[in-house]
Amino acid sequence: MKRQTEPVEASTSETKRCRSRNRARQSKPTSEVHHETVDVSSSLDEVENKFSTIAVYGFHGSKCHFFTFNVPRNEPLNSLRNQISTGLNASIRGLRFRLHGELVSGQESLEQLGVGKTECLEFEIDDLLIDLKFVAPEQDKVALSVNQTDRFEAIFSRLADIYGTKSSQLTLFYDGERVRESDTPSSLDMENGDALDVVIKK
Repeated sequence: MKRQTEPVEASTSETKRCRSRNRARQSKPTSEVHHETVDVSSSLDEVENKFSTIAVYGFHGSKCHFFTFNVPRNEPLNSLRNQISTGLNASIRGLRFRLHGELVSGQESLEQLGVGKTECLEFEIDDLLIDLKFVAPEQDKVALSVNQTDRFEAIFSRLADIYGTKSSQLTLFYDGERVRESDTPSSLDMENGDALDVVIKK
């Protein structure tokens, strides 16, 4: 009758040498393993401080539209206009922004407006807004966005501030005809990009 064999641990000299090597490995100092902790929080904070998350909302085509942007804090708000006008399939010319109800210039950056890391802006689109150019001798060309229904009385006042003079010292001509304060761009059939001549009395 054959004796049943069971696996047993060998007790040869080779086994002893293996155990010795294993114990030697386990007893090696752990100082050879180098752990390094890198503090990236300051770098992340620096990156985050350069951007703001801006929610932009407004009505167009009888619907409320909502956009969210991560905006560099030092970029003018005009950088958003192209993206919003494309999303709305609307003219960029009449697109304006309001912050806390106040109309803001697209030339200003979030940093200049004192906006924090998150903020809400309201957009509005004035479909009657057109850009007009004003050309005066020995003066830089002036471009103004005006509503087609605005009386020129208000436009005279804006130009007087730009030229550093009084409204009464300005005379405007469009297609050779003198513009009156009671006129409007609409009443004179003006179109976007039209130019007017300006005479400044000394």
